[in-house]
Amino acid sequence: MALFSMAISKVTFCSYFGMNISPGDWPCVGWPSWMTLDRGPGAIVDLIREIELRIPIRELAPSFAGQSKATVESSHPRDMNLEGAPSYVQSKLNYCQLAAREIRRTIRDNQSIFSLDRMTPAMLKAGVNPTPLGIWNYLASRYRTDAHNVPFEAAVRALLTPVLFKAQEDGAYLHGSRFCSNRLRETGLLRRVVAGRVADVTGYMFDLSTRQGWVDLAGEIIEVGAELPLRDSDSQLYISLPELAELGRIRANHRREFFVHRAAVNAEQREAFHVETGMEWDSGSRKAGKPKRNSLAASQEFAATSEIVNGRKRKKG
Repeated sequence: MALFSMAISKVTFCSYFGMNISPGDWPCVGWPSWMTLDRGPGAIVDLIREIELRIPIRELAPSFAGQSKATVESSHPRDMNLEGAPSYVQSKLNYCQLAAREIRRTIRDNQSIFSLDRMTPAMLKAGVNPTPLGIWNYLASRYRTDAHNVPFEAAVRALLTPVLFKAQEDGAYLHGSRFCSNRLRETGLLRRVVAGRVADVTGYMFDLSTRQGWVDLAGEIIEVGAELPLRDSDSQLYISLPELAELGRIRANHRREFFVHRAAVNAEQREAFHVETGMEWDSGSRKAGKPKRNSLAASQEFAATSEIVNGRKRKKG
């Protein structure tokens, strides 16, 4: 996910968390020529599935040795040590909101950390703003960057989590949640799905935010957005992939329990009807042939019923 955020425009990336930023707030786009990793989740062979896109790893830092990557560790936020008994803060934010907060922290730090000691005489004479953002803009304007551009579709296929959407008449479903877009409708896929049936479609999801997904259809990456079943706040759609899966499990449990509930309600109402009227719910006798709808008796019965239901006599035409 970190590499995906590097590969794409940050304006696009932040929109996945419901954030609006300008290109100048976070301008860097592209992958590095090489990486230094620790022995965390990133230190795996298939971190990037596409072989031609894999980034060389020059160094693998030892476990629990922050000094091996001091420039990174020293830039992490500091926590104050409070006196007294141990305590901690239980956050009220979900995964998506926590990510949005750290993005805002990054933008803030890039624009506010005093970096005068890193500026060259040429930067000072050029009036460069003494912040990480100011220095980066100055160097990037002189092509002093080693970032490599990666096509968006390639980044999606190489880095995001593969999933299997269930295409139905009204959209593509994942864990019971509907995703759709105008482009997906234009492909004709949804029209080809037979009523009551589903079709499996390969796709990809960004684990930290399922506000959008991507369907891989006939070699084309199509972005689809999450949709609510009725009009409500879109903030409910900014959740992580595990949270989306949990909602799917809740839906499945409700579906199983509802059949038992419906049978119980039906039995309860039938019994109440029997107690109140002394008649069975399906009381009646079966007669041979078809009912005579145009007979005089049927017309009189219809007129009497209409008078009872409507509270007035029917006008004679």
